[in-house]
Amino acid sequence: MSIDRADLLRASTTLTGIDFVAVSPSQTVLTVFLQHDVLPAAVAAQLAALAVEDIHIEAIGAVDPVRVPVIQSASPLPAPVDGRAVLQFLTAMPGGFGDYRLRIDSPVIDPYFNNIRFSFKAACDSDLDCEADPRACPPDEQVDFPVDYRARDFWSFRRALTDFAAQRYPDWQDRLEADIGMMVLELTAALGDEFAYANDRLSREGRLDQASQRRSLRHLARLVDSQLDDGAGAFAWIDVQASAAGVVDAGTAITDAQRQLVFEIGRGLADQPLASPPQPPAKFAIDPARNEIAAYIWDENDTCLLAGTTELTITGAHEAQLQPDAAIDAEGRWVLLMTRPPSPDVPERRLVVRLKDARDDVDPLTSAPITRLVLETPAAFDLDLETLVLRANLLPATAGAAHQARFRIGPPDGPADPDAVLPMAVERVGADSTVCYPDPGSPADLAARVKTLFSLAGSDETPLVWHADPSGALHPEVQVLCERDTSAWQWQPALVGETTAEPDDRFFTLEDGLYHRVVGFERFGKVTELIDYATGEGTTLRFGDGVFGMAPAAGDRFTVRYRLGNGSRGNAAPDTLTVLPVAVPGVVSVNNPLAGTGGRDPETAQAIRTNAPQAFRAITYRAVQPADYARIAERDPRIQKAGATSRWTGSWPTMFVTPDPHESTAVSPALRKDLLLALDRARQAGRECKLMAPRYADFDLEIRLCVAANAYRGEVEEAALAALFGKPGQGGGFFDPDNFTFGMPLSRAALIAVLQGVPGVCGVEAMRVRRPGYFEWRAFDELSLPVGLSELVRVTNSRALPERGAVQLIMEGGA
Repeated sequence: MSIDRADLLRASTTLTGIDFVAVSPSQTVLTVFLQHDVLPAAVAAQLAALAVEDIHIEAIGAVDPVRVPVIQSASPLPAPVDGRAVLQFLTAMPGGFGDYRLRIDSPVIDPYFNNIRFSFKAACDSDLDCEADPRACPPDEQVDFPVDYRARDFWSFRRALTDFAAQRYPDWQDRLEADIGMMVLELTAALGDEFAYANDRLSREGRLDQASQRRSLRHLARLVDSQLDDGAGAFAWIDVQASAAGVVDAGTAITDAQRQLVFEIGRGLADQPLASPPQPPAKFAIDPARNEIAAYIWDENDTCLLAGTTELTITGAHEAQLQPDAAIDAEGRWVLLMTRPPSPDVPERRLVVRLKDARDDVDPLTSAPITRLVLETPAAFDLDLETLVLRANLLPATAGAAHQARFRIGPPDGPADPDAVLPMAVERVGADSTVCYPDPGSPADLAARVKTLFSLAGSDETPLVWHADPSGALHPEVQVLCERDTSAWQWQPALVGETTAEPDDRFFTLEDGLYHRVVGFERFGKVTELIDYATGEGTTLRFGDGVFGMAPAAGDRFTVRYRLGNGSRGNAAPDTLTVLPVAVPGVVSVNNPLAGTGGRDPETAQAIRTNAPQAFRAITYRAVQPADYARIAERDPRIQKAGATSRWTGSWPTMFVTPDPHESTAVSPALRKDLLLALDRARQAGRECKLMAPRYADFDLEIRLCVAANAYRGEVEEAALAALFGKPGQGGGFFDPDNFTFGMPLSRAALIAVLQGVPGVCGVEAMRVRRPGYFEWRAFDELSLPVGLSELVRVTNSRALPERGAVQLIMEGGA
């Protein structure tokens, strides 16, 4: 049993010991601190009688001087220092640069706390640590064995360990699998196999060029602000032939003859709301009166609907039947225009258009009832009215099949729980720990940040469908409902990102891969399963953890509905979707007259490795130079050009950005706010951003042209104006606003080159220029007219706005 000798010594009445030595600044006075605070009387009497010959100070190693004599010892004993008993000695000289040992020959000094090591130079300034190095045991003898560093799996590790055992333990020769030594050896080899696999996987998944798991590629791409393309689901129009008026529910399945492709009526899960209590799906009306309507021919000599036409007349009064169906589109009804040529060598034409207007009318000559239609988009090609028919029972359809599942959070409430058979969400704490469900409200419960996951069954074989919303942003076809409070949880691309989820936000995100049973063990009738990340294919829901997004409560039940069937495979060919697996009353037949569109496969791993670094280089989210600020402003589609310049405003540098909006000379308040927010995200710290209204440099020009003898001056002048300003209503020309940017001068050579290229112009004889408010008329003989960094050259030549620059052409010569 170990003892604390210092504590025993302090309790002794016959012995004391040296604790440490303090050296005075003169390095000749030593204050020796003893173990006792108050010395026993007998010990104090012995120490007071010490002679200088009893005190020895000797150097350790090659230090000069070797011995430092003591010339005076304290008698009587000095007063305690800081409540500690001390001795004081005066030496003949300071010690050298090295360590010394102090030893006192006295029977009252404990031999263990004697012979103390100290330095006379302890008070000198030094950058070195004065604490002595701890005593270390000598290292063990190294095992000299040739290690096979190529061993990476169980069998190679087993062979390497067997070779090592044969050399290190030659007496152990039993290699039977039942031997305890072999069991330990093989367990070690299996552990090495696991470590090697984990090491290889971590090193591989941390590199963009080597990662094999899609979730690794997604996380690495996010580091450079690159978002993966998850593909998109296809869309198709379904032409329904009805035998009676009725409705078709959203979600009605339609397949091909081999039942390999599945579409569902409606525009995705938005038409199949998930709510509690359950809500019926959207319903789309069908009517036999809209099955097929022939085009009306006004004259037998006019039987062609030309490309670009936006008006069509059909036979009969159908205004009531062709009104918009709010369930499909409140703006207008979608219809199919289809020709049926009698000869197979004439191609059939099909066109899906939206009607802007439908009005009943009467042919004033024949008194035949007709309906006048206005098409939203012009006809893309010619249509033969003699064989043209209109079909108006057109319904939208989305690729994929909807699936629904229920799951619970945490274990069942007990054997009587009616939902005990529901699958339980996978839960993790930290990197890879299981949840032990601490007592509610306990410190462990409050401190736990649980990662709650639920994998979408079947998504590893058929990918999850993604759709574009009206703004063009893609979102997954997933609906999540909490049954306890009937609240719908919303999808967010990431719980931490550009928009970070708050602790009370009912958000979920999606992760790549599936979690399911990896291995199971049965013992004494009890099955223990390991549920973990099993495959990189598929999609898994991830809920918040209570810090970033709301965490689902233990005991909650959820219902999730999702659509599977993403990718280009959904771009079905025309006349493919013709089968209704379940008969619908009033429906005779279905067909997709046009091919499915919009289906797109997810971005491949190789494409991610190629595109992610390029996206990082192509779109930067930092602004340093003025050109960076201008480039960020030009990313707004409402801005055609932008300029930027930096100036010191007296307190800090300020970046002045001047945008040039499309078809406008002023920046609206909404656009100003959006631009300032975009610039503020990327600006440097300590640098302010200000938006300046665009300034225009308006020039008046007088140009004298020499016209060829065989050309008419009027035609040449018209062509010259078109070269400068473009044709009326078409834009373009030399002075088109898009040809000039901020700070770009008006080049004399470029202007002459444009005019010289006009047919009939022999040459430019002279040019005069003025800028109202800056300088009056003068000869334009310099190379270019400079403008400010925040100015744009503007010459509109508008009679209504003469202050915005004008050009006067003086034509000489000609026919």
